[in-house]
Amino acid sequence: MARFLTFLAVLSTTFRAHGTPTEAAPAAKSSYCAKFDDLPENPGGFDPATDPVGTYKGISYLGFVVATQHNSAEKYFNIPSQPNIINSGTQSRDLYGGSPALQINTTATGGPKDTFTLTSLRLACLVTNGALTSNANGCTVLFVGNKRSGARSVTYEYEYPNQNTNPGPGTPLATFGTVTFPNNFKGLSEVFISLTAVQNDVIGVDPLLDNVCLSIQG
Repeated sequence: MARFLTFLAVLSTTFRAHGTPTEAAPAAKSSYCAKFDDLPENPGGFDPATDPVGTYKGISYLGFVVATQHNSAEKYFNIPSQPNIINSGTQSRDLYGGSPALQINTTATGGPKDTFTLTSLRLACLVTNGALTSNANGCTVLFVGNKRSGARSVTYEYEYPNQNTNPGPGTPLATFGTVTFPNNFKGLSEVFISLTAVQNDVIGVDPLLDNVCLSIQG
């Protein structure tokens, strides 16, 4: 009887010390900031038909193409990490996946249940008006993240300021904003991006991205 009571005391002490077992958090397979500067440039100029981003370091960039500060209106922006950014214009979205989105490619990452955590990114809005003039006008950007687990989607809204910058010689370069995501942007399978211009007479709003910081979990 004394031995049995001693066993119960040891068991009770062990349980109090360790508590109820909990599931370990997924280990990070990789953490990085995608700058896209090692992607090939198109020497003939910006061409959505030949410059899709595709899958880059485990993430598929749907509707995005490679652009540089030397191509089109992008040359009027102060690129955070030169020379490349990625751009999702109307033609790009039609060719490569519809709404701009970041989607984990589990074939590339090697795990069918892999997810990603989106930490931050640099963003600018390229707004085209009815006169077909593009500039860095303000826009509202909505990010919608879908979870691999099927839990409720998470959202985050960002306001890119109106810089009133019209392309032309001597015009100051427009700047990229910094989007820092809340802690619930984790366990993601995909993130969709939608934009709304703050001005009237707009025929297109394109997101320009650089320095996309994330981690991939297995």
